[in-house]
Amino acid sequence: MTDTVRIVGAPTDYGASRRGVDMGPSAIRYADLAAALSAIGLDPRDRGNLSVTWVECDDPGRDDAKYLTAIESVCARLADDVSETLAAERRRSSSTTTTPPPSGASSDRPAMPTSAPSSSTTTAT
Repeated sequence: MTDTVRIVGAPTDYGASRRGVDMGPSAIRYADLAAALSAIGLDPRDRGNLSVTWVECDDPGRDDAKYLTAIESVCARLADDVSETLAAERRRSSSTTTTPPPSGASSDRPAMPTSAPSSSTTTAT
């Protein structure tokens, strides 16, 4: 089975010293990341971008830690997205049919899956 790679963009330039960092996910997609992943035998699934407020529309907050609340929010949502992807993969993998051990075999090991589950990875851009 083909391994699946899940792509999610986090287009933000909060905390960056240069403007334009938020265009990174678009640039990576424009460079055809999905085709490059397919070319090496992976199954790319693009989830799209997280919704992020433009820096121009947000309050910088503290002078010593500008946009801290917004940065925390984006990072937490990205972490949640990755966690949800991994949990879904674990649920999918655990539902794979297993083969019982041969007669007389030691049963101290878990049964082996009848087919190798595909793995799932999230790539944040």
